[in-house]
Amino acid sequence: MAVSSIDFYLFFFSFIWKESLEMYNKLQVIFIRFYIAILVGFVLFFVYSIYSFIIQLNLHRSIENFQKLNNKLTAELEFQNAICDISNKYIRTKIDEFNLTDLSNRNYSSEMIKNSQIGIILLIIGDCGICFENEIPIWNYMFERLSNTGLFMVAINLSVNKESIKKIYSERSLNFPILQGNDTFTRYKTTHTLAEIITFIVKPDLTIEKINVSIYGHPEKTKEFVNQIIENYGYDKKVL
Repeated sequence: MAVSSIDFYLFFFSFIWKESLEMYNKLQVIFIRFYIAILVGFVLFFVYSIYSFIIQLNLHRSIENFQKLNNKLTAELEFQNAICDISNKYIRTKIDEFNLTDLSNRNYSSEMIKNSQIGIILLIIGDCGICFENEIPIWNYMFERLSNTGLFMVAINLSVNKESIKKIYSERSLNFPILQGNDTFTRYKTTHTLAEIITFIVKPDLTIEKINVSIYGHPEKTKEFVNQIIENYGYDKKVL
């Protein structure tokens, strides 16, 4: 009986040990699988978080680009409306008689236009001196191309930044006179912030035939206008 009891206990403990090992191995497998599942879940969550962040970042950039485009188109539309308003208001009207002086106190009057084939008047309406400075080569080129056609060409300063305009005139070699404006021309000013120069093409009878508005940061528009004037009025058709 004693031997049988020992055998029984040995069998019992060996069975318990075997089952415990099997349970331990199963628990290890379950734990490993659980750990792998958690790790995979964490990796997927991390990847999804990065993906969501990139999507949100691209969406934010797209919204910003759309807003910038909308602002640009709105500004362009407002500017085109300003050009239309100026053109509708002044095209085919006559400028007033004037008598102005340049920085050297030389007189220039509307009578000079009457004795010319064409009059070109640049009204400097913006207060950004550098904006006009950047267009000086374009206007100088037009002056050179039309100088032998009976041209009358002046710039009239309506800017409050008089000292800056004087500096530009003295240092940047403007090839035609720049005059200080008066109340005769201030009525042509516009409150649009992008407009820097309004150009009138004037017939000998002082009728405004063409109008151009120079836009800050867009000298190519001024070039297009200048080339058109050279082709229409110049003997030398060489454009910019």
